Amino acid sequence: MILATLFICFFLSGSAALLYEVVWMRMLTQIFGSSAYAIATLLAAFMAGLALGSYIFGRLANSARNLLRLYGILELGIGIYGLLVPVLFRSARGVYIPLFWLYDSYPTTFNLLLFLLSFVLLIFPTFLMGATLPVLSRFFVRSFSHLGQRIADLYATNTLGAVLGCALTGYYLIPALGMSRTVHAAAMMNLVIALLIFVVDGMRAAVGVNHAPCSRSAARQDQDAFSLGQFVDQQSERRVELARAAWRRAAHMRIVLGLRGAALIV
Repeated sequence: MILATLFICFFLSGSAALLYEVVWMRMLTQIFGSSAYAIATLLAAFMAGLALGSYIFGRLANSARNLLRLYGILELGIGIYGLLVPVLFRSARGVYIPLFWLYDSYPTTFNLLLFLLSFVLLIFPTFLMGATLPVLSRFFVRSFSHLGQRIADLYATNTLGAVLGCALTGYYLIPALGMSRTVHAAAMMNLVIALLIFVVDGMRAAVGVNHAPCSRSAARQDQDAFSLGQFVDQQSERRVELARAAWRRAAHMRIVLGLRGAALIV
């Protein structure tokens, strides 16, 4: 039951992420007035955020005591920021107008400033999105022998959700709801995911499920626990590098599919 709920949540998280990406591209087009600049800015912020989030939280997850709650907090942060995005983009136009005088005299400077402005607006939510995969992977993977299977299951689930979110956004949600309401719909999805995760975490606490094994009877299972901090002490350095390589590969594939999705949108 708990595992099924987590997979559903990660599926919806992938849908919301691509929903944001499609709508943000439309919003950036309104600022830049050119789809090429908008797409370049969006991809730069999106991929940088995913990479940084995966890199940093891939290490922080090893010391987190409650990974499920951490994942819920990440989804909550994405949802709250998603609600604020339309307001932030409208505020950004107030900065855009005073800068427009640079367009004729210093077009390169003008475009660079717009790029930095948009990049700053988008880097935080994409950073949180990038953190979700390593955190949830660390929660799922308890044995090195299940490393590839578990990460593949999570990544496939998230990617299928992304495909659905991209298709629904472009063909139905934006024409039916408009951009602001579509972003709000994605934000509500993230908030619902966070609520479900907190409920599941509470259920696990109620039945006495520990977040880290500590009993003597589980001592042998502890030797195979996938914690990079404990892993160094219990296993060889080679396995640590393989685990890190698997996370890097998953993040790389996520970035590649994001680029291909953007190309299809164009």
